[in-house]
Amino acid sequence: MFERKIFSKLEAWKNRAHRCLVLKGPPRIGKTSVAEYFGRTAYSNYMMLDLLRDPLARRVLEENDTVDSIVDAASLYKGIDITPGKSLIILDEIHCSPLARSKLRLFSEDGRYDVIAIGSMLDVSDARLGRYRKGPNLYQIPVGSEESLTMHPMDFEEFLLATGMKRKNIDAVRDKIRTGKALTDTESELFDKRFAAYSVVGGLPEAVDAFVRNGANGAQKILKEISSSYTDAISDYNSGHDVKKTQQCYCSVPRQLCDTNKRFTYARIDDGGSRCSAEKYGMNLHWLERSGYCVLSRSLSALNRPLGKYTSKDAFKAYMSDSGLLMSMMSAESRVEALMGDTSYDFGAVTENAVAGCLFKCGYDLSYYHRTNGTDKMEIDSVIDCDGLVCIEVKTGAERDYPSLRKTLNDPNVSRRVIFEKGNILTDEDGIEHYPLFAAAFLFPENEQIVDHSELSGMFGDPFTE
Repeated sequence: MFERKIFSKLEAWKNRAHRCLVLKGPPRIGKTSVAEYFGRTAYSNYMMLDLLRDPLARRVLEENDTVDSIVDAASLYKGIDITPGKSLIILDEIHCSPLARSKLRLFSEDGRYDVIAIGSMLDVSDARLGRYRKGPNLYQIPVGSEESLTMHPMDFEEFLLATGMKRKNIDAVRDKIRTGKALTDTESELFDKRFAAYSVVGGLPEAVDAFVRNGANGAQKILKEISSSYTDAISDYNSGHDVKKTQQCYCSVPRQLCDTNKRFTYARIDDGGSRCSAEKYGMNLHWLERSGYCVLSRSLSALNRPLGKYTSKDAFKAYMSDSGLLMSMMSAESRVEALMGDTSYDFGAVTENAVAGCLFKCGYDLSYYHRTNGTDKMEIDSVIDCDGLVCIEVKTGAERDYPSLRKTLNDPNVSRRVIFEKGNILTDEDGIEHYPLFAAAFLFPENEQIVDHSELSGMFGDPFTE
């Protein structure tokens, strides 16, 4: 079992007053393994009910209408005694049954039993999806009946631990990054090589395990299979013409990242150039974002806080949520170049995707700034809000100039200016901070919190409605 940071969030949930927890995230990222490990180590025992592969387990949830009757039936079926406060109930593949998910309200109101429900496609599944639904909406989930925690593929630190790096060495490098101290040549070389491997392998646990056992080729075989399963899932959770359109969007993301202009353009999906492309494909790309397949970085109209106020819905870049999946969709030559540390290959697509993934997994919404008016043009690769606006550029080639960042030097709205590049740690005469590429995983503190749905109002409806 790989060490995952999400364990600390699960422990925090367990040790306070709480409702049922829904553990969300894209497929094959280790949600079930994490929940089972948590059940083994934090409780006297646990019970797993798989609602996809076990029809009887599903019936236990769907056909019983009280907490006691559900627990009694499940205990009898599984032969496991469930003790209040000491046992964990895990409901796997909860997206398979909206009716079963509606029973979480009973457990949250009762309060005696800890329940974790796991779902891979909760934001794009069951009957709540407007034009995507395949049946009537019978079981909406009352707000306040559950909490949710979104899980991601392994981040770079988790990858380092999985591949044998000692925590004390990781902590030492993180401390140098956050205090601005230069790294030794050994530290730089070792972390650079691991980040190149992480960019190719990604953070899906099966692929990481294959990499540890059989190297990059072994990981790529697993990634090809996972990528194929992702494509199959598009068919399962879309209907009609949306199946093909969503698959087209999915396959277009790597191609568009490899262009000089990395802004995602609907007209390039099928090379049709139609003015109606956004209307044709917009909801399908939104499906990919909601499913966790892709991460969008949205354009800003100004460098001001709060970022949400200045965020465009119509201009964005699209990244793959896992760099390993991105590499599995690219050529073998691309994988070799990336593994050997060529960050400029394919216009830096792999490196930029990996850095964006580091920021996203730290809990930051991704944005970028692009100004094309007049002679004062500028483009900032990423902008995040971390106790103030941080403007970030990712340098993947030999070019070391950064005119866009220089143009922000007198902007009072910008608190920090950061460059991730091949090189060591330093702050130049302009106050611009320079870090190696892998520092994107360590420079900023974690910013992800459990979402408390009781803060919202009404019922869960169409999740595609803003």
